[in-house]
Amino acid sequence: MRVFLGILVLALVLRLLHAWQMASSPLYDEPAVDGMTYVAHARELAAGDWLGRDRPVFWQPPLYPYVLGLVKLAFPDSFFHAVRWMQALWGALACALTCLLGTRLFSPRVGLAAGLAAALCGPLIYFDGEILPASLATLLGLSGLLLLLGALRRGTPASFIPAGLLYGLAALAVPTVLGFCLLAGAWIAWKGPSRLGAALFLLGIAAAVLPVTLRNYAIGGEPVLISSNSGVNFHIGNSADHERLVRIRPGWEWDDLVAGPVEAGIERRSERSGWFWGQAREYMREQPLDYLALQARKGLGLLNGHEEGRNQGIYYWRHYSGVLAATLWKRVVAFPFGVLAPLAVLGLVLAIHRRGLDPATLFVLAYAAAVVAFFPTSRYRAPMLPVLLVLAAHAGCWLWDRLREGRYWPAVPAAGAVALVGLVSNLGAGPMEMAGDAAIHYNIGQAHSRQGRAAEAGKALTRAVELDPAYWQAWNDLGTIRAQQGDAAGAAAIFERVSRARPDRPEPWVNLAHSYRALGRLDEAVPAYGRALSASGHLPNLYAGLMHLHLERGDPDAARRVLEEAIERRPRERERLLHIFARLQSQRGHR
Repeated sequence: MRVFLGILVLALVLRLLHAWQMASSPLYDEPAVDGMTYVAHARELAAGDWLGRDRPVFWQPPLYPYVLGLVKLAFPDSFFHAVRWMQALWGALACALTCLLGTRLFSPRVGLAAGLAAALCGPLIYFDGEILPASLATLLGLSGLLLLLGALRRGTPASFIPAGLLYGLAALAVPTVLGFCLLAGAWIAWKGPSRLGAALFLLGIAAAVLPVTLRNYAIGGEPVLISSNSGVNFHIGNSADHERLVRIRPGWEWDDLVAGPVEAGIERRSERSGWFWGQAREYMREQPLDYLALQARKGLGLLNGHEEGRNQGIYYWRHYSGVLAATLWKRVVAFPFGVLAPLAVLGLVLAIHRRGLDPATLFVLAYAAAVVAFFPTSRYRAPMLPVLLVLAAHAGCWLWDRLREGRYWPAVPAAGAVALVGLVSNLGAGPMEMAGDAAIHYNIGQAHSRQGRAAEAGKALTRAVELDPAYWQAWNDLGTIRAQQGDAAGAAAIFERVSRARPDRPEPWVNLAHSYRALGRLDEAVPAYGRALSASGHLPNLYAGLMHLHLERGDPDAARRVLEEAIERRPRERERLLHIFARLQSQRGHR
């Protein structure tokens, strides 16, 4: 118990210290990408929409935003601090449970080594401080594994229900775990004490997942098991264009990707997801050799020591956190995963050789296969880290014992295999990218902009476009900052450049029209509004802007023609458009 508590306290202190240090980050209370959508969902829930009636079917797995919603309700003024404190506790518990898992599977010495390694594991520390579901999924998966091992030990069928329930909850945070759930049910029926236990394990999973499925059908009218983002993610991971798709950034680039089924006339979200699954299957059928080669590359990517970020890099944030700088780095090797992976592979081989497949080794194999089936990133492999740390600690202790006993025959070849896998894991790991990539600086710029710090936003966005001169969304936002700072001419020059590069986007055309208006170039603003209307699908608010522009030019007849076109294209918006036109006339003194 003292070891368990010691690891818990050490891990908690490190995670709280990391959270305190990361509070100086611009993204601490302005999270980017997925973190931003999770927070937005949480705010909707805390405002009272607990069924999510404005979200027909869940796009992302819902458990994590629901937990965030409860935190927002309980701590409305200190939400971002409370989330980090809660996740620091989750992470500390996961480290202590890693110690317990190692002790139960192998020995107290293995448990101690694994628990300490988890407490000091940089990727786990990082994700415990991020507004992402990795921390919750890690704790739930690890807790479910311990309960499953306990149920197998006790042999009572009812004891499998809590294990299944926890894995069902884990699937509501990270659906990648579902593959293991099904395999574990089959394994329990085959190797476990009774088939009833397997049925009850699966029943526990269904008890957690089924309410979400029923909610998706009741609110959205679509048969979506958990969330509707699985198809596009599988397509990203299984495409002839994988290398480009996996680096697609949120915003305009993502919009271009998900527009595929929309342009095909598909409206239902489940069918859009199915369209992307179909694209992936077509690639697999038409280019089987390329598909197999891609799976091999992704498998090597899973073993690679580099911590691959999703949407933004990880190593940059070592600038803010001394804890992260000490526990996540790349020199000759990529620490910690470049050391962990080869030892874990040996530990996995030893464990299977000793006992055959058991829930722990089955979890590693099934979860790793699921990650590779989509695409490996640091965030997606985080939930398997505790079990990998246990296997690595087992391998390390086994090697030490054999060498100390002078039994060089099994130890030396095993050490050679570890070195070989370590070479593979650390080859191509690359530098730490401490300067940050374009996406990081874009996200920082957005955060500064939302907080009203235009000068800081301009610096970050300028850095983003320096790193990637074709990052047109960053250019567009930089133009907006220039306009806010009163540089209408500089803003217009930027928007002209962006509109030439991305004529299909309405934003640069609208911004260009606004810049022309600020410069008094009203006649040039008219065609810019026209291009914005064409690119946007003729949105009513853009018609309002064009009517206002014509009235500003002193041409009420042109404004009325725009009104008539708007009503023709948007007959359901007729009353609203007439009201807007009357208000604009009143403001300009026209009749």
